Amino acid sequence: MIKKIQARPYHLLLLIAIIVFAASFCFYYDQIDIHLHDTYFVIPVPFIFWVFTLFLLLLWGLYHLTFRFLLSNGLIWLHMVSVFIFVPLTMYIYEVLPLYSFATPYEFSTWEGVQRLWHIQALIAMTFGGLQILYLFNLVGGVIKIVVKSK
Repeated sequence: MIKKIQARPYHLLLLIAIIVFAASFCFYYDQIDIHLHDTYFVIPVPFIFWVFTLFLLLLWGLYHLTFRFLLSNGLIWLHMVSVFIFVPLTMYIYEVLPLYSFATPYEFSTWEGVQRLWHIQALIAMTFGGLQILYLFNLVGGVIKIVVKSK
């Protein structure tokens, strides 16, 4: 089993997806309330876990379909480690550290407080998007290597 994971590390995505899905039931009755102007959104916390699960399953499927075209196992490991560090870190920021730890509730009633929250969210999104470029680099590099070898 260990040798199989070392040879194809993307199978860890499937394992983590199952763990995240199972963990979603620990927060079954929790919810996040979002109030925008005159609209009030209620999002169940398990839904957020399920979105992460679907993302991990999508990555696993992409790796499974394109494994023979990838450039290096080292880049796969780098991508896996970065995803495994980033996803729990994001959950920690949103779940364990309440928003009032970044600022007092009064500061979110001002434009500067809202902008600070948006900057944190934008930084998280850009970091996560940047990490996904590792997969594309691995895939494009592998395809170029195959094309050059075949000539």
